Amino acid sequence: MSYFLTEEQELIRKIAREFTQNEVEPRAAEIDAKDEFPADLVKRCGELGFLGVHIPEEYGGTNAGITTACVIIEEVSKASPTLGGLLMIYTSWPAGIAFGGSKEQKEKYLPGLASGEHLGTLAQTEPAGAMNIGAHETKLTRNGHGYILNGLKIFNTHGDATVWLVGARTSRNGDNGYGYVLVDKDTPGFEIGKNEKKLGWRGSGTGTVIFKDVHVPEENVLGDLINGAASFGMGALYGNLTHSAASLGAAEGLFDKTLTYVKQRQLYGVPMTMLQPVSYWLADAYVKIEACRALLYDTTRLFEEGKVRADLASACKAYICDTAFEITSRLMQLWGGHAIIDDTGVNRYMRDARTALTAEGSSEMHLANISQMILA
Repeated sequence: MSYFLTEEQELIRKIAREFTQNEVEPRAAEIDAKDEFPADLVKRCGELGFLGVHIPEEYGGTNAGITTACVIIEEVSKASPTLGGLLMIYTSWPAGIAFGGSKEQKEKYLPGLASGEHLGTLAQTEPAGAMNIGAHETKLTRNGHGYILNGLKIFNTHGDATVWLVGARTSRNGDNGYGYVLVDKDTPGFEIGKNEKKLGWRGSGTGTVIFKDVHVPEENVLGDLINGAASFGMGALYGNLTHSAASLGAAEGLFDKTLTYVKQRQLYGVPMTMLQPVSYWLADAYVKIEACRALLYDTTRLFEEGKVRADLASACKAYICDTAFEITSRLMQLWGGHAIIDDTGVNRYMRDARTALTAEGSSEMHLANISQMILA
């Protein structure tokens, strides 16, 4: 049993590992090559209970917690960081409703999000940046018994999302703020633009969405209209942790494949493992993977004890994602020319790890958050 995990969590890891080996691994390279959303695999994740880890049992979830969510995503990402990234969104996003939503919102949305009948995503980033909300132009304006939403969001990773949590500038009684509203995909005026071609996480679906006089009922406002972050905040922190788990899994996945490759290969008349810097690089990658795993699961344990540490969530996102890219870049060197050939399925790990440095807030942004906390 792992030092970090309970017996139940180890069982879930075993289920996730078998699913990954039997169903995800055979499809992983194809998902990347064709850049197609793996709808059937996401559906299987719903059937296995992976999507409801932050959703209470009364609404169809397992309420298994953030450690379990990271375990699942780490395992899946060893084969497909794309699918791991999608699970990061589809598991952390409902936590915003579970923690900050009204009873009516929970009853309406959580059962479908737990089963996979519905998929949810966050529309936050604008041309001005993800967290530069003072410069965001998407606005929510009062209109009778509801609101009108207008604006544009970019770089939305959504797959087949049917429910969107949208951040927008708001106002109430002369006070300005930033809030979040729930918008169903088929709402008039809601338009999904083309998906972008991108370096990594191919198959996840990332693009622009536009809101043109979209009517939002008052009951679809998540928590406080002016200070929406107070309601959605836990979902964002969970997103940082599960995003880190996806990067950790990417590093582990390429490490495992590289270790098998070099053990079988002869170079310059000797086993490749006898050559420096081969053995050194492998040992270095091993140590860094273990350090990342320790940081991640030490942090998730604190969260589950009720000790919410925003600084450590940002530390995980910055350090683990940066380190995963460093590891995958170095390991690619051990494959020589095979690493740059798409058919070997090696370089997608490096591309996916690099994508993670920007998604869910850049490493620099998270380091800035940490500096503000420690210098306050």
